[in-house]
Amino acid sequence: MRTASVLCSIASWVAFTVATFFQLLLILTLWMPPFFDAMFPLDRVENPVNAAALPFLVSGTVLFLAGYFLFRYMRRGRWIWFAAMAVGALMLAGVGLYLKNRYPETVLGNDQYGGYNSVTKLVWRHFTPAFTLVFHLLAVLFRGFAEDKALSREAIAEIQSRADAPKWE
Repeated sequence: MRTASVLCSIASWVAFTVATFFQLLLILTLWMPPFFDAMFPLDRVENPVNAAALPFLVSGTVLFLAGYFLFRYMRRGRWIWFAAMAVGALMLAGVGLYLKNRYPETVLGNDQYGGYNSVTKLVWRHFTPAFTLVFHLLAVLFRGFAEDKALSREAIAEIQSRADAPKWE
C-alpha cells in the first residue's frame, strides 16, 4: 500500500504541474489582449467568449491550487479543502467544455487545424485537474490504509509480546 501511495502521489504531482501550466497559460492567453491595449492603442475586436470564460477560469484555478496545497499540508479540516479542489477542477472542466463548444474544429489549410480538433486535446488541457484530484485522493487513501495496517500489526505484536495469560480463561 505504501508503494501505491507513493506512485499515486508522484502521478498527482506530475498531473498537478501539467494542469497548473496549462491553466496559467490559458489565463495569460485570455487576459493578454486587454493588457496590450495600453501598449498598442489600436482598435481591437472584443471577444465575448473569452470575456465570459475568464472569471470562471481564474476562480477555478485559484480554488484548485489553494485546495490542492491546503489539502496536502493541513491535517485539520482537510476534507473542506478537498471539496474546494474538486469544485475548482469541475469549474476548469466546465470552462474547457464551454471553450470546445465555442471554438469548434477548424481546418486552416495544409493539414493544420485550429480549435479543439480532438477529445485528447480537450482532456489534456482541461481535465488534467480532475486526474490530479483522483490521484491525490488515491494517494491519501492508500497511505491511510498502510498506516492502519502498520498500527494494527504493532498492536498485535505488543499484545503477543506480553506473557500474561488472558484473564477470561
